[in-house]
Amino acid sequence: MLSLSLRRTSQNLIPQTLIPSIPPASFVFFFPLLHRSPLSSSAPDRGRARRRRPAKPPPIDETLVERALASLPARFTGADLAAALYAEPDPRVSLPGPPAPLLNALVYFYCDLRKLGKAVHVYTRMRASPDPAARPTAHTYALLFTALLARGGADSYVRHAYTDVVRALFRQMVDAGIEPDIVALNALVRGYAESLHLNDALRVFHQMGRVYRCEPDEHTYSHLVRGLCAQGRTRNARELFDEMRAKGLAPTARACDALVSALAMDGEVGDAARAVREAARAGRAVDGITWRALLGEMCRRKRTGDAAAMLREMAERGALDRRMRRELLRWVEEEFGDDDDDDGVLELRRELRDEK
Repeated sequence: MLSLSLRRTSQNLIPQTLIPSIPPASFVFFFPLLHRSPLSSSAPDRGRARRRRPAKPPPIDETLVERALASLPARFTGADLAAALYAEPDPRVSLPGPPAPLLNALVYFYCDLRKLGKAVHVYTRMRASPDPAARPTAHTYALLFTALLARGGADSYVRHAYTDVVRALFRQMVDAGIEPDIVALNALVRGYAESLHLNDALRVFHQMGRVYRCEPDEHTYSHLVRGLCAQGRTRNARELFDEMRAKGLAPTARACDALVSALAMDGEVGDAARAVREAARAGRAVDGITWRALLGEMCRRKRTGDAAAMLREMAERGALDRRMRRELLRWVEEEFGDDDDDDGVLELRRELRDEK
């Protein structure tokens, strides 16, 4: 009976050559299990491992932060200041000591580095600071306004979204008891004008003198002129341009380009030429694209001679250099110089011959 059972057992045994080999990659999975098993290390070893764990970092001391700020050289960059004070936004950091000008410098460097999130974080900590000397000032809001309005590109919808943020900051500024200055009001007008919400921009413009006791300057008028021209309201833009010139204010070059181009495309060639002369009196010169828009409309109305005379007049005033005048004369001849019977074309060719 015993021999029979042994015979059956020997028949069920697998030869050594038929046992499947374990792949080497399996040890990669089994080795961590063996290493973590209770048999691989004793209790004292596990205790020493727990004691070797790094302790939690201590809270940041305000005196150390102030000492780091004092160690900065006389000339430092934004990276040095950020590394010394606010390298990373940490909720444990509390800065009641540094005054507002130092924090404003930090906001400026963050805005210049296009790190708007960190700049807003510093602004939030300034508002929550118990020290009145560290609260946001008008300069803080002006820096944030400029950084917000620099975003959005040419998309008016995206600019309007950032304008809403500017409006919210403006309300916080007024609620904090800070009187808005011309920089903050111009930022609000610019945001509304570039997002094509001209009614809101004009509302702020009319409230500047009566409510905020701050008269508009040349930048206020220039933002409104550009926005009105972009919206097709050339009549209102021309009225504001005349009002600005009556006050003795000089428009910006971009406002002059926008007004002259809008008037030329509307067919008001005389008003466009008058705007070019007013810009020259104010020391401003329009660019080549604006000149082509004006000269092209004048030549389509068979006023090629007036176009050549105007180029000569602007060159004599110094508002147009010789190279630009020569390029514009060649462009007019190539585009509108086919009519040999036109006296204006003949005068244009004479001007171009004298220029050579």
